[in-house]
Amino acid sequence: MADGDEGVGDGGEDVGDADGLSGSFAEELRRREATRRETTTTNPFDRTASGNAPKFAANAEERRQMGDDDQLARSRALQSEGETETSISLDSTTDARRSTGYFDATGLEGFPARAAELLKLGFASFLGFGPFIAAISVVFCLTYFLFGSDFIHSGEGYGVRSVYRRIDKKTFLDWGLTSDWSVDGPRKRRSIGGDGDRTEEASGAATAKRIKVETEEEDGNAASEGYGEMTEGSIEKLFLLLRELSSAELDAPLPVRTPVKGESSVDAWSGLDLCEESTFIDVGSGYGKVVFHAALSAKVSKAVGIEYVPSRAQKASEVQAELMDETRALMTEEARELVSPPRCVLEQGDATTYGALNYTHIYMYDRVFNEKTLELLAKQLNRSKYRVLVTYQRVELWRRLGLRDFEHVHSFTMRTTGGQNFKAYVFVRLNA
Repeated sequence: MADGDEGVGDGGEDVGDADGLSGSFAEELRRREATRRETTTTNPFDRTASGNAPKFAANAEERRQMGDDDQLARSRALQSEGETETSISLDSTTDARRSTGYFDATGLEGFPARAAELLKLGFASFLGFGPFIAAISVVFCLTYFLFGSDFIHSGEGYGVRSVYRRIDKKTFLDWGLTSDWSVDGPRKRRSIGGDGDRTEEASGAATAKRIKVETEEEDGNAASEGYGEMTEGSIEKLFLLLRELSSAELDAPLPVRTPVKGESSVDAWSGLDLCEESTFIDVGSGYGKVVFHAALSAKVSKAVGIEYVPSRAQKASEVQAELMDETRALMTEEARELVSPPRCVLEQGDATTYGALNYTHIYMYDRVFNEKTLELLAKQLNRSKYRVLVTYQRVELWRRLGLRDFEHVHSFTMRTTGGQNFKAYVFVRLNA
């Protein structure tokens, strides 16, 4: 029995020792875990209010062990810590803005300071570009003194296009009216003179026809008051041809002319070229476009326009007065001299009673002239000492109406502002 009890005792001691080791091992594990948690550094948001346990359980077992009160306490602690950090962040931002003058530059309180800074910046920029601006100004002034006003007004043209545009604006409501019509306003035309009144008082077609015949007998040129304008490009093309007429390629060769002693056969016709020594007249000058063009582009010694319709001649004179006005600064001083009398003259009158047309170059937009007017002009031309005649009537008609001592040398197409194309014919006087 003693042996058995002793064996049991031995066995019990062995069991007890084993339990003691197990308990000590478990306690050691718990102690080490607690030490690890205390020594581990984590984000404040990852710790509880006591600082020794995670805010949120890592697994389901730990979540079950955490009570409702513990969860509520931890949530409140988290909220308190977040508000504290937000307050610290706002305070630091506010301090930074105050240090940089942010609040001083917002609102009207900081306006004077900001305005002063902008003025300083603009003045500094101006001083930085000052030498460049000064250099450009010096170059411009030197160029102007060397080349004169041609440098600004592009030289040769002297504003021909501007003159055309000014005339168009000036004559917009008066365009194409004949001598027995006037304008009170847009699209309001009224008849002036006895012709309209007599027509209104007349009754019946026979009476109106009789009045028309009487009117034509009183004024044979009344039927020649039609109006048409050539484009600026067509007139310039004409002047380019006339400048080199003696050497240009023409439809027909120039007539043979015996040169005077000391000049060649080529020089015999050099007087045909339009130049600064030439004189120019436009019969039926309208609003004066061709006359101004000849004065400004060809720079002829004298440019004359004669217009039958009083309203057109008046408008042309008004445009000339505006171009000559120095206060308007429309043209250069040299250009104003070119379009001013006595170098440029615009007249109102009847070309058939004008007398001899002693000008080197004569231009007539005579396509709207009736044969009676052309016949009277032919008589005037036969007494005139011209060199070149530009007309829109064929050579056969002029010969039939009595024009003598001329040769047709060239023809070309001219275009009107209305889009129509007409043939212009160049005649050369034989005994000029």
